[in-house]
Amino acid sequence: MIKKFSYILALSLGLSASAATNEELTKRLPEGCNMVVTLDIEKILTIPAVKKKLDDKAAMLPEQLAQMELAKKLGFGPDSLERMVIGMKVSQSEVEAGKQPEMSAILSTKKPMDLAAAITIAKADPKIGLTVEEKKYQSHTCYVITKAGQPAPVVIAQLNPTTLVLGTKNSALLSIGTAKAGAKSLASNKAVMTEVGALKGLFGIYFALTDADKAKMAQNAAAAAQNGQADPAAAMMQTFQGFSLGADYVNNALSMEGLISCKDANGAMGMAGMAQMFGGMALTNPELGIPAGAFKVAADGSKVKLSLSLDQAVLDKLADKAQKAQGGGELEVTPVAPVGDK
Repeated sequence: MIKKFSYILALSLGLSASAATNEELTKRLPEGCNMVVTLDIEKILTIPAVKKKLDDKAAMLPEQLAQMELAKKLGFGPDSLERMVIGMKVSQSEVEAGKQPEMSAILSTKKPMDLAAAITIAKADPKIGLTVEEKKYQSHTCYVITKAGQPAPVVIAQLNPTTLVLGTKNSALLSIGTAKAGAKSLASNKAVMTEVGALKGLFGIYFALTDADKAKMAQNAAAAAQNGQADPAAAMMQTFQGFSLGADYVNNALSMEGLISCKDANGAMGMAGMAQMFGGMALTNPELGIPAGAFKVAADGSKVKLSLSLDQAVLDKLADKAQKAQGGGELEVTPVAPVGDK
């Protein structure tokens, strides 16, 4: 009996210590999300330029250093952050109607988080200016957070020692439900799970048009054609169904690969031409020194494959250009804090 208990305990510890995957976190998102963003925070923090900023303690104010040390103690420091997936229901029809998109994010860490302590500290800081209401939902303690100027309350809850959920009220509660009550989640959508499973590297994005938006686009195109106002570019977009994009940093270079889904092969051919034209225009800048073949486009059946590779020299030039656009000063780096105010 003791051996059996020891085996179960060891197995449980091993499972809790294993790194979370995009697929595992995505399963906690509620069904209906047509956009998923994945962030490998642990890997992002190893990029030389990012790591240099975090390690440059001399450039930080005493208050920033104190915040970073506190974040580490509470399990939110750079040494603990692992990955995040964000799920949204994005519909042009709802946005035009003034409805805020539903969103929930799942954060995983390597070390246990102390969310209750983080909330207490943030609530007591007048500079942050949060109003926090504590509630219970399916045995989880949920913090309903409001802030002046914020369009809607944000709900934050800790699902287990190393997993956190935050988002708009309905979406966040649904995410908690999928973890606790087995409610329907994106895990039941095999197409989305396959797409998300293919997103590797630093970050990835998956997006698919809702059926309502597809219908509205077709309706608008038919109405424009009937009135003799057909727009070739708008007509081309009628073939668009969705896209996925992944990016990684390997061998001192940022590589991105994308896939645009179209209705059919003819639509993909037209979309490829459009992507090649606009992509080429955006990347043609002698100052950046981007090689002519860095951006590649190819139609493959009803899909359009995109790829872009930028070496560190180009990335440095882009960073310098962005810095000058902000007035030539140092780029501000927001310190890692226990609780964000967004």
